[in-house]
Amino acid sequence: MATTNLNIYTDQKEEIFNELEIPNDTTAAAIEEGRKIMNDPSTPRYSNIEALKKALDV
Repeated sequence: MATTNLNIYTDQKEEIFNELEIPNDTTAAAIEEGRKIMNDPSTPRYSNIEALKKALDV
């Protein structure tokens, strides 16, 4: 695979990225739930798609 460099020059006053918006309550709750699931050692983990499909009976 070929690679290349990309340089972007902008005016120092130009704002490229806006501040991230604070998530609404629903989004914040979903993020928190996802973090709890990730940190729960009893949550099933799958190392490949075949294992996940088998667990889902797909």
